Amino acid sequence: PNPGTDGLTLQAMENLEEVRVLDVSGRCIQKLNFIPSSEGRIINALSWKAGTYFICAKTASGWGAVRWVKLF
Repeated sequence: PNPGTDGLTLQAMENLEEVRVLDVSGRCIQKLNFIPSSEGRIINALSWKAGTYFICAKTASGWGAVRWVKLF
């Protein structure tokens, strides 16, 4: 996983349409809808507790997910 403390930047090969952030229990803690764009998207994680999160991103091809760890 890619650890961090205050946020992360998403880059995708395709246009991002929607992003959901799930905690380890599967609860959605943040949902972001985008006008489709290939630009990098910054997600602010300052208010999240330290732990593991799953960043789920939707493109025209479907959903993909990565694991991200907030250190503190």
